[in-house]
Amino acid sequence: MAKYPVETKDSDGIIDAVNNLLSGPSGLGQNFAGFTNPVIQFRDNTGQTDLPSFIPVNTPAYLTGNFRAPFTDNSSATKTYVAPIPLAFSEYIDSRTAKLTFAETQPAPPFAIGNAIRVEGVNNIYNGDYTPTGVVECTTDYVIARFNGNGFTYPPAGGGQVLYDAFRGGAFVSTDANAKVTVNSATDRVFISAQLNNTLSYTCTTDSEFIYTVVITRRIAFPNDDPINPDFVFGEAYNAVVKNYSCKVAAGSGTFPTLDSTADYTVAPPLETIFTAIIDTPGLGYYWYILEIEIDITKGDVVFTQSKLGNRSMSVQVVKQ
Repeated sequence: MAKYPVETKDSDGIIDAVNNLLSGPSGLGQNFAGFTNPVIQFRDNTGQTDLPSFIPVNTPAYLTGNFRAPFTDNSSATKTYVAPIPLAFSEYIDSRTAKLTFAETQPAPPFAIGNAIRVEGVNNIYNGDYTPTGVVECTTDYVIARFNGNGFTYPPAGGGQVLYDAFRGGAFVSTDANAKVTVNSATDRVFISAQLNNTLSYTCTTDSEFIYTVVITRRIAFPNDDPINPDFVFGEAYNAVVKNYSCKVAAGSGTFPTLDSTADYTVAPPLETIFTAIIDTPGLGYYWYILEIEIDITKGDVVFTQSKLGNRSMSVQVVKQ
């Protein structure tokens, strides 16, 4: 914070005061970024006369579960869970790419580009999570995925299975609501607001319970030290703010939240999370704020096959004190 009043012999104080003046008045947003999903309008064709001719609706999107963009997809076929598929054999294409051939031809390509698939039951070479790149190609007969290799290739192996579960192990799943800002002063504050509406599709064989968590994470950027393609890489996540919900579902398949039998509406409202006027003080640096979801299963065997996002937004503003 600039010194006031400034003495004529205090050169450091004068420089500090000029810098403070040039950066704008106190309270002014020095850097601003945000995201809002678009709104589309549907014409009402039901014949109801008490509805407007155009009904505004937030464009839905479906979580991909990818470690990298795209974090959402507009296709309703996008899944966060694919049940285990038996493998005929697995083979290395190069030191960080493997081709996994299905034991039987699938009715449709089961995995999407970027999915962090998991292999089980082959051997300690092929077993594990294929991250961070994940799937780079998928057909009805095979899937090719890229991972962090060790510089070596290995012989093919048979058997095992491949699956995809974006929320497995309490993983944080990123949404497309994010913003990147720069903090230039140790006294700068970051004001954050965000909203997320989510409807989960699930299946389970027994009554299940889980903790649904929405979090705004903050990651600091570091130069990638690549003179040819200079860019930033972002470090470990820090949770700026968190909201938890204790939830339960009955055995079977459906969507959550479930419809209350006493409600006077026909469609259950989504899980809505709102963060408003959150203040963060991260220190100097370039930061990436992103809205993420975590699900921890505390009872039962529920899996979440799809996450449909409705209204979602994020506003991040750096303010000088």
